[in-house]
Amino acid sequence: LEGFDASVVTYGQRGQGKTYTLYGPGFECVYGEADQGVVQRCVRDIFAHIAGHSERTYAVNVGFVEICEGEVCDLLDMGNVHCQSVEEVFRWLQIGLATRQPKSAHSLFTLTLEQQWVSKEGLIQHRLSTASFSDLCATERWGEPPPGNPRDAGLQMLELVVNTLTDPSIMYGVNGNIPYGQTTLTTLLKDSFGGRAQTLVILCVSPQEQHVAETLGNLQFAFKVQCVRNYVIMNTYSDDNTPISPETMPKASSNPGAGPLAQVAAGDNFGLQFAASQWFKLVSNAEGLFAKLMASNL
Repeated sequence: LEGFDASVVTYGQRGQGKTYTLYGPGFECVYGEADQGVVQRCVRDIFAHIAGHSERTYAVNVGFVEICEGEVCDLLDMGNVHCQSVEEVFRWLQIGLATRQPKSAHSLFTLTLEQQWVSKEGLIQHRLSTASFSDLCATERWGEPPPGNPRDAGLQMLELVVNTLTDPSIMYGVNGNIPYGQTTLTTLLKDSFGGRAQTLVILCVSPQEQHVAETLGNLQFAFKVQCVRNYVIMNTYSDDNTPISPETMPKASSNPGAGPLAQVAAGDNFGLQFAASQWFKLVSNAEGLFAKLMASNL
């Protein structure tokens, strides 16, 4: 809602509540509030916010894909779908859940929110953000203690990505080239791990003794994930191409005892965010220009 991308990822072994956490006990229950998962609750909150801000125009689009053995399958068979109500989102969610593979695939449900309004200065403000919900397949690690790698190639590469992001010696060895592109899963989760999204990883583990190796391996992975640093950027622009709208600038501290240092720190944060946005836009423009030059030479 504030222009930041968000990501929720469920991770763990089979039968420990990953899908239940995101979607509840089944697609037949999406209309019962008591049975709703994280996805349905987020959808309701978003549309409640939209209903309370009639001064803005909104567009909500959803997509639902599945990754099985490196191949991406569109569960909605329509790409991104424009939705105008909670019920419409839930209907497409039902369709996607009903067509999922039962066990061996990852799924990714995305909701894109576009906002537009006129600021006090008379400029048209634009805000674009995406919420993604990733239900990863079971880890099913190899071997007895110490725990081995997950069987799924995408999960193996995700662990390598996290290890690279959190271990300076590995980062130095690969010259800062994080291996996102090695699998479809890590490519789609690039913003979630070391990217520009605010990410929440929900670890689902078993309390049973016979699963101790699996649980230990997943806890070790979760510990490393806590050390991953994302670089979150606000996706807000005005019609004069300013990356961040005036209303998002930091205000002076309301605490009279805070002193000038607290206000300077707030200004520095804004400056860093502004610079990062400008740099991202500059790189994107340069890439587009380079592509045009290459096309003209051909």
